[in-house]
Amino acid sequence: MMKKDLRIGVIYGGPSAEHDVSMRSAETIIRVLETGGYHPVPIAITRSGNWLPDISPDALRQSAVSRQRQGMTWVADFMAWADTRAIDVAFPALHGPFGEDGTIQALLEYAHIPYVGSGVLGSALGMQKVMAKQLAASAGIPVVPWLVTTHQDIEQREEEILREIKDQLSFPLFVKPVSQGSSFGVSRVDHAAQLQAALQLASTYDHQILIERAIPCRELECGVMGNAEPEISVVGEVTHQQPFFDFRAKYEQAMMQFTTPAPIDETVSTTIRTHSAQIFRALGLRGLARVDFFLDGQTEEIYFNEVNTMPGFTDLSTFPQLWAASGRSFLQVCEQLIELAL
Repeated sequence: MMKKDLRIGVIYGGPSAEHDVSMRSAETIIRVLETGGYHPVPIAITRSGNWLPDISPDALRQSAVSRQRQGMTWVADFMAWADTRAIDVAFPALHGPFGEDGTIQALLEYAHIPYVGSGVLGSALGMQKVMAKQLAASAGIPVVPWLVTTHQDIEQREEEILREIKDQLSFPLFVKPVSQGSSFGVSRVDHAAQLQAALQLASTYDHQILIERAIPCRELECGVMGNAEPEISVVGEVTHQQPFFDFRAKYEQAMMQFTTPAPIDETVSTTIRTHSAQIFRALGLRGLARVDFFLDGQTEEIYFNEVNTMPGFTDLSTFPQLWAASGRSFLQVCEQLIELAL
């Protein structure tokens, strides 16, 4: 089969808080693949979990679709459909839980469908911020001081948890759900009076909550593509007007600026690119990832922040911009990811 004869199933939507971002990523991927002469097959997943093959993101936005069309609700339905070889390779443009955490990857493994991105374990590790930090630290890459707690711990011993955070970490802090993307549920905490509300907000997104020290820093990112021998993009720098790089800053053009290559010392760039490859291998990733770092504005120390195993693919997303600055068009990035999947 010629490469351009492939039917590429672009899976999008899903029940996570990043449903709308996923739809925008899928729209961009489908448009780019069609422009390149490929055959993308849109596969929608509604917020309630129904699968709707051959439904475009624009059609899914029309509420009548979910009411009038019967979707595939169970794994068996998907397996039967997949067995018809309706698609040759899957491009899961899914972000956050149920799409970037190993769940959809396991389903595609069962269906024997090649897919873009990391496998079950790599996806799960990348999504779980605490595990990713621990593996990065074990590889010798610095991480900012942090603690982790759970929703149950807060309910049972809230005063003790609050005291531990105040004693072990200095303000300001960031409070985050452990397994979530696009900064949903994230709060910057500048003083103790804000801490309780931040913990409660994060616990609405995940039962595990990460608390880490906020440092005066520059925010730097690096793109990775490959399997056993990953390629590393140039380093980019995010600047924004918000207290932190939240959802609005990421997806509203006027709220952020992304500079590629980042105006940083060559030694810093080399270190970040080296760390990106180390983290990619330490977590057992494949296909692609975007690795985020902090550069301490006072000490020049480089800290690993987090890894994103299915970064955004919208027109504003930083992953395609990193590769554009490295000499790869959006279409070339998609083509390479499909080849890596196969």
